[in-house]
Amino acid sequence: MKLILLVLLFICSNASSQEVFRDIESAVGREEEVIELDLKGKRYAKLPEEIKAYKNLKVLKIRRAGITDLPDWLDKLPLQKVILTRNKLNHIPNVIYRLKGLRILDLGHNNIALIEPEIRGLQELEELNLWANLIYEFPPELSEIASLKSINLRSIDLNRHEQAELKEMLPDIDLIMSPPCNCN
Repeated sequence: MKLILLVLLFICSNASSQEVFRDIESAVGREEEVIELDLKGKRYAKLPEEIKAYKNLKVLKIRRAGITDLPDWLDKLPLQKVILTRNKLNHIPNVIYRLKGLRILDLGHNNIALIEPEIRGLQELEELNLWANLIYEFPPELSEIASLKSINLRSIDLNRHEQAELKEMLPDIDLIMSPPCNCN
């Protein structure tokens, strides 16, 4: 009986695990299998067109790649988690605001200075990571995202007054912030 349970446990655990594709080449001929793509450290001026074929892609991680913008076709994919840390984004690409099933968005350590009011369209968003960006204003539309549970704002210079205003605007959201700065 114990052996049967162990075999069933092994089968179930393997069935739920999925391969993480770490480059475009390994996905050739396996486009339907690509659920998670992690291109950490691969240098791209723009997102590879091959990604369009990954119709089941839920998790896209592109860190330290030099990305400055995203293509409009990205909203055709069923993305739930997008990680674009340590790239060269100076704005949140408009296509991000159209990813209706997005639950986790990590744009940490870029050069983003503004969050557009269109952020309200991300009604499934639960976690927003904006650490180490240049953001100085936060749109009230953030409060319209009922599913939003946490926003990481570490290493963003906010004084006590700005932090208090943000906490008042977003009372039900866990705001992760660095100690207040002595800045204006």
